[in-house]
Formats: sequence, structure tokens, C-alpha cells
Amino acid sequence: LSGEKLIADIGKMMSVQVIVEGSMNSSNPYFSSSWRRSFTGGFILDMGVHFIAGLRMLVGCEVVSVSAMTSHVDLILPPPDNLSSVFHLENGCSGVFVMVVSSRS
Repeated sequence: LSGEKLIADIGKMMSVQVIVEGSMNSSNPYFSSSWRRSFTGGFILDMGVHFIAGLRMLVGCEVVSVSAMTSHVDLILPPPDNLSSVFHLENGCSGVFVMVVSSRS
């Protein structure tokens, strides 16, 4: 069974949360690539698009609006390294997306 079908079988989705926390530091192989450290949008944009793509596949619809705040906590990382957002899906469901790459492990 696909994730989209499993969600549809459960019933109408009322809300969804995507929480991603990780530690991006010199022990992480992605940190070593110079283009990622200089990428506009930092690791949040570089990796975050994949989590949003997965969300869209699972829920079977598009994000129609977003409100977000970012911060820059770990000065070794490119900004931003923290993102908190709320979003609305075209099926009427609301959700939260939080991504932090400055967590310490």
C-alpha cells in the first residue's frame, strides 16, 4: 500500500505535522561539500524541499499558503538553520513544518 492510500483509508485528515531535527556539523558528510555551506538558503532549503515533496506525495495535494519564521543559531552554518512554519493544504487541512539543523547530538 502507498502512503497516500493509507492516509486516505484512515479518513479525512484534520492536521499534519512534519518535525525534522538534526545536527549539521563537521562529522556529517554533507557539511564537507563547500557548495552546500555557501548555498543561499543553507541546509534548510537544500534538504527541506525533499521533506515537503514527501509531504505532498503522502497527502496527495498541494500546499496553498505558508507563513514562516527563520533564525540563525549556529554561526558555523549558513543561514537559516532553524525554520518554523504553518501551512494550509488545498484539501483544507492545516499543518506545521519545523526544521532545525543546528541541534546538537
